[in-house]
Amino acid sequence: MFAQVNIEGMRNNDLETSNLSIEFNTNFEKSSEEDFEFLSLIRYNYLFKNKATLLAVVENEYKYQKDSELKNVVDNKGLLHIRYVYPLDHLSIESFGQIEFDDFRSIIRRNLFGLGIRYSKETKLLDSLFYGVGMMHEFEKYDVNPLVKKELIKSTSYVTLSKQLNSNIYLGSTSYIQFDVSNIDQYRILNISELAVKVSERIDIKFNIDIRYDAKPVIGNIENTYSNFSIGIVLFI
Repeated sequence: MFAQVNIEGMRNNDLETSNLSIEFNTNFEKSSEEDFEFLSLIRYNYLFKNKATLLAVVENEYKYQKDSELKNVVDNKGLLHIRYVYPLDHLSIESFGQIEFDDFRSIIRRNLFGLGIRYSKETKLLDSLFYGVGMMHEFEKYDVNPLVKKELIKSTSYVTLSKQLNSNIYLGSTSYIQFDVSNIDQYRILNISELAVKVSERIDIKFNIDIRYDAKPVIGNIENTYSNFSIGIVLFI
């Protein structure tokens, strides 16, 4: 499966032209049961004449298991994220919005939008190191009985780093911390890391790991800690 989408990893910090990439994976197994899985990830980077950038990401994951009598949808989730970044002398101002659903976590809808500041730090050990701070409005609606709705103003901060280990291997990692400004005991910590191996000019194989901790999940039956490992193919167009 794909991990939680690493929006920071989707950026092209040295963007010289607009570009589009498509990542997909599918799996079908047939025995006494039928297992099917399809995953897709589309990324579009657009470069404006003033060097501002627009990033759009669309992700979908769908999986079911089926026997002779019953079809069970195991996982069904999707996400749309749009981010606009305007560069200044030593930092950037960014605005972002996101819409998603996740049947596995009982999320009917999660909407968020926010503003932030992003700045870089020079280092000899890494190719890039960025910090970001911002505020966002988050709305969540959960498919439980009774229906649960949550609306929060959150602080969000992150640090992201990258390193080209050699001509064919790239490593990237982003850590986030988000908390409710009215209740700092309600927070989330996430780390999303990836290792990409170039197999041709237009194809990469990508290994992803996603680890997150939610101090106070909205629904009581959701675990505080979540982790996910995935392998995917990236096609550059």
